[in-house]
Amino acid sequence: MSKFTRYILFLCLCFAFVAGSKTAQAQTLDKATGRLIIDTSMVVVQEAPPRHLLGIRWNVANCGVSFSPDLKAKNITTYNNISLLYTYYAPLWGYMDVFGFQGGIKYGSYGFKTEYNINNMDQRLTFVEVPILSAFHYDFEKFRIYLNIGPYLTYHLQTSRSSGFDCYDRRWNYGVAGYLGLGYFIGRFQVGLDFGYQYSLGFVFHPEKLSDNWWLYSYASQWTFGLSVHYHLIH
Repeated sequence: MSKFTRYILFLCLCFAFVAGSKTAQAQTLDKATGRLIIDTSMVVVQEAPPRHLLGIRWNVANCGVSFSPDLKAKNITTYNNISLLYTYYAPLWGYMDVFGFQGGIKYGSYGFKTEYNINNMDQRLTFVEVPILSAFHYDFEKFRIYLNIGPYLTYHLQTSRSSGFDCYDRRWNYGVAGYLGLGYFIGRFQVGLDFGYQYSLGFVFHPEKLSDNWWLYSYASQWTFGLSVHYHLIH
């Protein structure tokens, strides 16, 4: 299990622990008798309603492709990454208000440079992407901490190479993405700032891109810094 996966699982467990701690029974120790007193009185918890959010997210990405064998690839930075998002927060059992779902569509670009530009491989790819993410959140006062993680599907629209795509270029790709952020409520708007990472599980190029005798493995990745604005719809 990778370090990234372990970090994400740890954060998910933290969100679940915070939600469960809200419903824990009060326990006190009677110093005179040494007995543990448990408060079993019923507490009426107001059921949290589901919420629907529509938003837009812009991010800058430090992106690249890792190759094996190593082609000395260098990362590039892209700025034209924009997402239209729908978020649905659905409290578990009506009161564990930390779970949800986020989907949408993203348009952007990523690419890489290599030391020798073998077979004119250096390029910038323009893509459209569909994320399907689990949306965890924790609200306090006018703030929201959120963690969104899940798979995505990508289709490459065009390449910056003058020769265009060839039969070894993979137009479809998929992977996992996640980002952690902080939102601030302004009326029915939520303004957010987040950091994220995504990693492709599919190849950018067919393994026989450079040779029929040995395979070339290619995986894309991105570190992102994003700004978002979401609007809370009437539930």
